Amino acid sequence: TIATVPDRPERQASAPNVSAAQDEEFEEGEVVQYLSLTFQQYVQATVKKVNDDGTIDLDCKSRAQRKKIRKVAKTATVEEEDKAKESTVLATPRRAENPDSSASPSKTDRTRVQVDSVKTAVSRVPSHPSISAVPAGYGGAPPRLPPPMPQRLTSSKRPAGEPRGKFSYGPLVGPRLSCTGPVFDPSAMIPELCRLLQMPAEDASIRAATGFKGGMNNGIWFLTSAARPTLVLKLVTSQRPHPSAATESENLRHLAATVPRLVKDLLVTFPVKLFSISQNGQSPIYDLLVMEAAEGKAAIDLFPQLYQKTNPSNTAALRKLLWHIGAAIKKLHRAYQNKQHGDMQPNNIFVDPETFKVTFIDIGGFGLSRPVGDVQHFQNSLKLLAGDGEVGYGANFSQAGTPAFLAGYNGEALPA
Repeated sequence: TIATVPDRPERQASAPNVSAAQDEEFEEGEVVQYLSLTFQQYVQATVKKVNDDGTIDLDCKSRAQRKKIRKVAKTATVEEEDKAKESTVLATPRRAENPDSSASPSKTDRTRVQVDSVKTAVSRVPSHPSISAVPAGYGGAPPRLPPPMPQRLTSSKRPAGEPRGKFSYGPLVGPRLSCTGPVFDPSAMIPELCRLLQMPAEDASIRAATGFKGGMNNGIWFLTSAARPTLVLKLVTSQRPHPSAATESENLRHLAATVPRLVKDLLVTFPVKLFSISQNGQSPIYDLLVMEAAEGKAAIDLFPQLYQKTNPSNTAALRKLLWHIGAAIKKLHRAYQNKQHGDMQPNNIFVDPETFKVTFIDIGGFGLSRPVGDVQHFQNSLKLLAGDGEVGYGANFSQAGTPAFLAGYNGEALPA
């Protein structure tokens, strides 16, 4: 069992040249910076809408958390401000775009790419011969720096109902469902969903997820029944943001056909059913992904329970957790000929605090070519969470955690 500490580290002042945005007001059209774990840095974004629940719709991320957004300091020249208003993102150094290059990136290597943010993501990943390397509507989220965020998709307890992997739900691809109103509401179609999922409907109920639901998701719900595991219903767009970028549902269907063993592997939460959603009989506008809920909590939520910035020498619980995560990633790689998850970061890793059982979620990009592998991507996440000494857990978080993670991955004993 993971031992916990009562307090979480406090968030300090933000980095130089950028004003803290925790309590700031944002306006539509305002240019800000958004912390992206996928790109391992802040990217420039434009505010599209301020939502009633406190989240922000950006041009590169829907329903982004305020804690991941920072205002650009108002010290730029008029010319710089005009340039900042262009639809741009900060590109990674040339070394990241060309993994074979050994040249150290200079300051001028951080060029601006004047394209839509989704197209930028696509341009950095080699395309698959039949589908895109970047799933549209992908539910990954940037790392969450302390203090704690709203409750995630699962609680700290094991999901209600039966364990995962015991039941059949019929063919992976289900029929098209129809949405008659302007907003899709699965609670209005419980009997139909239960019939299509081959499960009893007598005691079934659906509740919407609260708190953060993933940046590109249109909705998250839980379908619970005493006779079955808790099911997560994730609504994503069915429209490609770019002709070369397949939707998440398309990627998952490709994986089911080419890596069928992955479908039943309890190391991941592969969907048990994929539905398309149309409105008033028109062409599909959404995909509904149904999967059995992972046990435990996201690693991102366990970190502040295991590590205090005010007591950086107490790293035993954190290192134990990271050792188990490293060992599980190695197990995944060995099982599938070193195929990579594609977005191996703490939001997508669930751990049962009682048993240390690890489950990987959001696997729509599994097996596709990426410029950075899972091990390096996860290490980069730890460094990003450690911050610069003012924002984040502090340097010792990654300095102590990374060796433990690598020891687990390499099959070595946990370092003392």
